Amino acid sequence: IAILTLSTWGNAYSDFFEALRHSVFVAISTASTTGFSGPDYETWGATSHFTIILLMVMGGMSGSTAGGVKCVRIVAAFKQLSKELFQVLHP
Repeated sequence: IAILTLSTWGNAYSDFFEALRHSVFVAISTASTTGFSGPDYETWGATSHFTIILLMVMGGMSGSTAGGVKCVRIVAAFKQLSKELFQVLHP
């Protein structure tokens, strides 16, 4: 939320609280995959676009019903990858 607010404040929105309001709405609706859309994303910068895409990919936490890849699965994949790389380097 902080990244979205700071990247849109001054660029797309001149008022800090308006930027905060839109950023909170977009972050929550994106992470929970509810599908709501309010603000115009074309006026937002590349940092905001990257953050929104990251929220879409991450989805929700392990117990949520949100779409996307769960955080637990990402952590498990990185742990397995590091274990495999360690075994390749140190047989």
